Amino acid sequence: MDDIVYNITQQWLTTLKSRIQYNNKPFLKKLESFGSGVFKYEDPVLLERALDLIPIQRFYDEADPENCLEDTIIKKLLYWFKNEFFTWVNSPPCEHCNKETRSESIVMPTPEERRYDAYRVETYRCTACFKISRFPRYKIVTQGNYWKQDAAVAENGPIAVGAEARIVYDSTDHVWTEVYSEFEQRWIHCDACEDAWDRPLLYSLGWGKKLSYCIAFSTVEALDVTKRYTRDWPVVLQRRKQVREIELALFLDDLTQIRQQSFSLEKKKELNQRRVRELLELEEMSAKRMIKEDELVGRQSGSAEWRQMRGEQGNDLKKETRSLHKFTLLGSCRQLDSTIIRLTDNTTDQTGAFYHPESVDLTDIKGIEVEFALRIIGNGADGLAFVVQTVSKDVLGEGGCQLGYGGIKQCVAVEFDTYQSSDRCADPSGNHISVHARKPPFPNSAHHDYSLGHTSSILPLATGQWIHIKVQLDRDGVQVGLRDKNQYIQVLDVCLNTLDYLNYPHSKQAWIGFTASTGGLAQIHDVQLTQLNVYYK
Repeated sequence: MDDIVYNITQQWLTTLKSRIQYNNKPFLKKLESFGSGVFKYEDPVLLERALDLIPIQRFYDEADPENCLEDTIIKKLLYWFKNEFFTWVNSPPCEHCNKETRSESIVMPTPEERRYDAYRVETYRCTACFKISRFPRYKIVTQGNYWKQDAAVAENGPIAVGAEARIVYDSTDHVWTEVYSEFEQRWIHCDACEDAWDRPLLYSLGWGKKLSYCIAFSTVEALDVTKRYTRDWPVVLQRRKQVREIELALFLDDLTQIRQQSFSLEKKKELNQRRVRELLELEEMSAKRMIKEDELVGRQSGSAEWRQMRGEQGNDLKKETRSLHKFTLLGSCRQLDSTIIRLTDNTTDQTGAFYHPESVDLTDIKGIEVEFALRIIGNGADGLAFVVQTVSKDVLGEGGCQLGYGGIKQCVAVEFDTYQSSDRCADPSGNHISVHARKPPFPNSAHHDYSLGHTSSILPLATGQWIHIKVQLDRDGVQVGLRDKNQYIQVLDVCLNTLDYLNYPHSKQAWIGFTASTGGLAQIHDVQLTQLNVYYK
C-alpha cells in the first residue's frame, strides 16, 4: 500500500508541476541560494574544526544516563555555545591600544578574510589613538581574536556531534537550527544564540517578530515549516505575498527531489514517509501545541539598545513561581506524601479540596499556568476539577456530580469528569474536560448548561495511571493541554473574560486549588502538582 501511495503521489506531483509556472523567480532564487549553503556545514574540514572547539567528552561525562543521550548532548551544546563560547560584540576594543572604539564604516573583506568566509568587514576608529581596527564578521570560523557572528559551531555543531540537523531560514532576518530527535521522532527547534531547545514560538510570541516564511534546508530536503513557529495561520497567510503557496510547495519539493536523486528507492520512500508525518504534524498539531513560559521571553543575545531598536526585547512580564510544599486541605482531602494529595478515597459521598495558601493579586495579573498530574483509580464517579475562585481558601462546594466546586461563587473551574450524570447534570459523556463558570451573583455549577466549552475527544481519564496536564488561564480565556511525550498538546481552548467571572475589581484576591467528589459511586482522585506560575504585567 505504501508503494502505491508513493507512486501515485509522485505521478500527481509531476503532472502538477508541468502545469505550474513560477512567477516570482527572484524570491525562489534567494531561497535556493540560501539552501545551497547548507552543504558547507557537512564539510569534513569544518566538522573537524568544530569538534576541536566543542568539549564533546565533557558533554558525555556530564550526561544523565536516564535521559535520551543524543538529545542531552545537543542541549549541552546549546548551553555551552551561549554561556561559554559565544561572545556578542557591539564594538570591539582597539587592536592597537585596547581602548574603546566607535563604528566607522563597512568595507570589503581582504582575500585572507574571504578565505575564512567573512561576509563583511566593519571598521572601528579608536577614541584614544584614532587608529582603525578591522572587525570581520565570519560565517564559519574564528580567526585571530575575532569572534564569528553566528554560524559554524551554532549551525554545524549539531552535525559535528552526530545529530541530523537542518538550517531554518527566516525571511525576516534570523537563522536557527532544527535537530531530528530519534527519541521523539520529530524535528526540534534549536537556537544556540539563545540556548533554546524546543521553543518554536519564541520568535513570534517572545520577540514579537511578524514571521512570514520559515524554510528548513538540509542536504537531503527543503520544507516550509512556518506553521511550527506561528500560531495564527490566517494572519500569517496575509503577510505571505512573495510567492503563490502552490509555487512555493512545488519549488521546495523540486529541491528535495534533486537532493535525493542519487538515493536508493528505499531511502527515498523512508524520507518521504517521514516528510508526510511532519506535514501532518505541522497541519494538525502545531496549532494545538501549548505555549511554554520560556517562549514568552524577549531576545537575550545582543545589547539592550540593539534589541530595543529591533523591537525584540519582548514582553516585560514578572513571573512568580509558587512553593508547592504547603496547602490548605478541606473535607476528605489528605496528603499522601510530599508531592501527592488525595482528594477522595474509594468511598461514597466524599468531597475534598485543597488550595494554595497564598492568594493571587488580580490587579495586574497577566495569567496563571499550572502543571500537574492526575490519577483516577476505579470505574466509579465523579471526577475532579482545577479551580480559581475569589471567595476564600476555606471554601468547599457540593459533592456528587458537582465535583466539589458546584455552589462556589466567583469561580472558574476546569473539570475532568469521569461519569455521565445525564439526569442531574446533562453531561455530554462519561469522559470529558469542560470549563464551567457563572457570573456573580450566581454560584458555579457542574450542569452542562453552564459549560463554556468542552471536549470528549480525549483518552480515558480513569485509567489508574498518571496523566500529565497543563492549564493556562489568562484574562481572555482558558487553555488545557495533555502531555504527549515531552510536549503538551492543546485539547481545549475556551475564550472568556476571566476577571468578570471572578468578580474583579470588587474581588481582588483569588485562590488556586483542586476539588473532587464521589456520590453513590466512588473512585480515588489523586493530584500531583508540579508547577504553579503566576505572571504579572
